[in-house]
Amino acid sequence: MTKTLTGTARFADSGGGCARLAGFARRRDCRRWAVEGCRGAGRPLAQRLVADGELVLDVPAELAARVRVYFQGHGRKTDRDDAVSIGLAALDGSGIAPGYG
Repeated sequence: MTKTLTGTARFADSGGGCARLAGFARRRDCRRWAVEGCRGAGRPLAQRLVADGELVLDVPAELAARVRVYFQGHGRKTDRDDAVSIGLAALDGSGIAPGYG
């Protein structure tokens, strides 16, 4: 398993954005999704992914924040830093549960 960022993209929170996200994801044969707060703010995304048959991992916000500080050396939040921190937290696996939406 690699900890190398293989791609980035931004998607609108809309039907068209979800379709573009699905197209982006299909480029990878083996994938799993790390979503921060599947039972909170991340719930709509997690539900959509699970409904599409995707594997979703629920990353607690506190864990993502700790990884961000450790990995980046600071606590500043940007969308990109947040996404990378959430993914790294999911790769570690400690405190991560399946996200059922």
